[in-house]
Amino acid sequence: MTISALSPQPTLSAPTRLAARPQAEAPAAGDQVEIGNNEPAAPKKWTVMLWSASDNNLYNFMQKDIDECEQVGSTAGMNIVVQTDHGPRFGTAKRYLLKQDDKPGIHSPVVGKPSSNDTGDPAQLSDFIQWAMKKYPAENYALIISDHGGGWQGACSDDHSNSWMTLPKLEQGLSDAREKTGRKLDVLGFDACLMASAEVAHQLKDEATYFVGSEETEGGAGWQYNRVLSKDTLAKTDEAIRTRLDYTPKEFAQNIVTMAQGVQGDLATMTAFDTSKIGALTDSVKNFGEAIVNSSISSAELAAAKNETQGFYEFHDLHDFASKVSARAGEDANLAAKAAAVQQAIGEAIIAEQHSERYPNAHGVTIELSNQSGRAKGPGAPGLTAEENNRIDFGKYGNTKFAQETGWQAAQARING
Repeated sequence: MTISALSPQPTLSAPTRLAARPQAEAPAAGDQVEIGNNEPAAPKKWTVMLWSASDNNLYNFMQKDIDECEQVGSTAGMNIVVQTDHGPRFGTAKRYLLKQDDKPGIHSPVVGKPSSNDTGDPAQLSDFIQWAMKKYPAENYALIISDHGGGWQGACSDDHSNSWMTLPKLEQGLSDAREKTGRKLDVLGFDACLMASAEVAHQLKDEATYFVGSEETEGGAGWQYNRVLSKDTLAKTDEAIRTRLDYTPKEFAQNIVTMAQGVQGDLATMTAFDTSKIGALTDSVKNFGEAIVNSSISSAELAAAKNETQGFYEFHDLHDFASKVSARAGEDANLAAKAAAVQQAIGEAIIAEQHSERYPNAHGVTIELSNQSGRAKGPGAPGLTAEENNRIDFGKYGNTKFAQETGWQAAQARING
């Protein structure tokens, strides 16, 4: 399903999900604790895991995300479990089994206290997934990673542990959990900025059946979880949405896109991918890049195509760039054909996409077009302070699987002269 050129909605929060936030509010006093029961629960239709890496300036918003999840709560057919980092001020990280509750604040029981409160550590992400799958078995598993995001640079900033998960580290945490549980995710979603990129999709394609993220930055409120977790995306508190989450994995992924359609002030773009088609997309980009390198088209023309392409922070829409290059291909039939193949592969990989009218040339997936050769750090994640962007090692573009397996850096060099 494709949703395009929809009218924008009023902005519900600050301009980006990653802007500076007020002082953190304390969690609800008197946590209920149910840590002692180590027996696995009876299997359900779904277990939804929320990795809330909230030890940073998004703390208040991310606690409200958990509160939205409680509006639906775990049911006879669905477990909702979360790990959130309260930071040293409020007692480090905790795991909750979310139960239905309409009161403000988090009132669900604490069911685990991990040994580490570093939510930027891939080993801790793996441990959370393993714990959730063992303790709350289900037919389907969804993992939502919620925090700062920076496209191919990764996600999850933990202030007090001074950590960040680069893209290879994100893959490390997810693949370790998959290998140890023997089970890959049905849906992997990023409630974070800029994660719907060709580089991210390629790196993580083996870790989930469906992948969901945004090309653009997200507003502070991020996803509306009461709608993500209900099949009727317009329902808020109807008893029917609390009975069970009767999604297929594909429907779950598509519903996130539908949810975003209704709050375009915060979620201007959202894309759901079928990861089985990402390999073909990557191959098409590899061929496109080789055609760019071998074409007689000038770097000036390529740079002009880049400048006209729909942009998102430091990145650009891949489909739109292919279109702009094709328009300049002239008699280079090979370049035009390879550009068309990229556009076709994008259409086949995307199962749902929405964008506001502010981004008329958005098609669901970005790519890095700047010259990244020899660059030790990327531009940084939007919303982090200058000090944080200077402190965090975002990794090298050349360390991503996409760069290594496509040779795209050679195309970047041609595009940028």
